[in-house]
Amino acid sequence: MRTHRCQPRRSIVVALLVAFALVAMGPTPVGAADTEAIVATETDTTPTTQVETDGPSPAGNILPRPGSGQAPESAGDPGGWLQYTVFGLIIGGVALIALLVARESKKARAARS
Repeated sequence: MRTHRCQPRRSIVVALLVAFALVAMGPTPVGAADTEAIVATETDTTPTTQVETDGPSPAGNILPRPGSGQAPESAGDPGGWLQYTVFGLIIGGVALIALLVARESKKARAARS
């Protein structure tokens, strides 16, 4: 019968590694720098104002409206054949992985019984 003599040794090694990691992190306690940054942010007295708009921006909207786009001019443009090819390869790869997993699990179930 096998005894578990290395279990206490593993615990000691793990404890020493954790202690070393804490010492290596530096003299500042965890979160001290974050607290200083929060205090500095809260005491900042920079005045803020909200921008009022008089309607739609002359620069346009960041989100294009449906049907307002343009046809792809090159293969890499949105909607180009290259993007559809990459999408098809990704779907094919995921399907292949699913088939291989199903096949291997079927073999493993057959071997168990």
